Amino acid sequence: MRWSNRYDEDRPNREHLEPNERNAARVIEGALAFAICFLIASFGARELFAASLSSLLMFAAFFSAAQAQISAEPINPGHLTHWDAAVALLLISVALSWLVDPEAIRAYLETRGHASPPSPN
Repeated sequence: MRWSNRYDEDRPNREHLEPNERNAARVIEGALAFAICFLIASFGARELFAASLSSLLMFAAFFSAAQAQISAEPINPGHLTHWDAAVALLLISVALSWLVDPEAIRAYLETRGHASPPSPN
């Protein structure tokens, strides 16, 4: 049985694409990952949105890095890779974590009847 050229077109690292097409594909994949995380985080409480989105983006960055490692992408090939998407998602996650207000989360959890952690006295 002979392999067709279709196999080369479906490979995850997309070597058949031009550099600009690869960059566009990585930007679209990163934006899609962000949009999915944003959508999932928007279903939660408003007080927990930044914390939820930050956590979800951290997981998305982990999976993007895992995909880059599995597909053996080089770290600096001259075009965007899954490594770049992982770094971008991680930076957005860290920036969002600065916006998390622990007091607002604690107040939200206390109004919902969840036990608060013991205070350090």
